[in-house]
Amino acid sequence: MQRGNGSSSKTHAASDSSAAAPGPETESSAAHDHSVSGVVLRLRNGLRVTQRAIILVLVLIVLLISYATTLRVYFNQQRETAEAKQQIAEHQQSIADLTDEIKRWQDPEYVKTQARERLGWVLPGEIGFQVVGPDNEPYAGGSRIGAAQLPEGEYAKTWWDRMWGSVATADDPEPVDKGETGPVVTADGTEGP
Repeated sequence: MQRGNGSSSKTHAASDSSAAAPGPETESSAAHDHSVSGVVLRLRNGLRVTQRAIILVLVLIVLLISYATTLRVYFNQQRETAEAKQQIAEHQQSIADLTDEIKRWQDPEYVKTQARERLGWVLPGEIGFQVVGPDNEPYAGGSRIGAAQLPEGEYAKTWWDRMWGSVATADDPEPVDKGETGPVVTADGTEGP
């Protein structure tokens, strides 16, 4: 037992002496403790930054970047959703307007009114007239539907005459003067003589 007590008292005395008199061993052990627990950096203004603080800032930067891209996608989707809702509302309004127009055109009185105003039609037994100004334009301001005036003796071609003229032109194209031709471009994109 004495042996155990003696050695413990020596150890206790050694620890007391190291605590009481700081020497070179104490300073090196303090520096060793700081390097184990974390790196301490001193900034110019005297603030200390530990390794844990640096890691925390790096983690926060990574999280900020990942959340920023996610938020950007979220805001883009919200904008696209708002635009789509606006387009839907516009299309629904357009559908409602066209449905109202269809209902109006199904009314025989509306059709008669439009025929009178736009086309100048009259019912049998009525006398139609239109007041025109000095420039031969109607005063009512309504739209005027009619064919363009052709010179006397000329008649408008019918659709079958125009179609047959197209077929005849395709069968017998007009010859091109050799002097007026430009360079010939081949299928591979090069110009020939």
